[in-house]
Amino acid sequence: MQIYRLDDGTSLFINTTASRIWELCDGIRTIEEIAEIIASETEDEIEDQTMVRKDVRRFLIELARERLIRWP
Repeated sequence: MQIYRLDDGTSLFINTTASRIWELCDGIRTIEEIAEIIASETEDEIEDQTMVRKDVRRFLIELARERLIRWP
């Protein structure tokens, strides 16, 4: 999947999991909720959910840095 930034026309290529995270970014769900959904869909075990949360947070930070989302 490719995400386009409307202000300057640049784009970011993302993989399947990142695409799913992008879809779940609705302004209502928390990072933890998004991570739980991703973990359940990828069937990661409970102990791996900490890594899933970190990966989700890392990706959201990258999206914010790329000005594709607003995140405090």
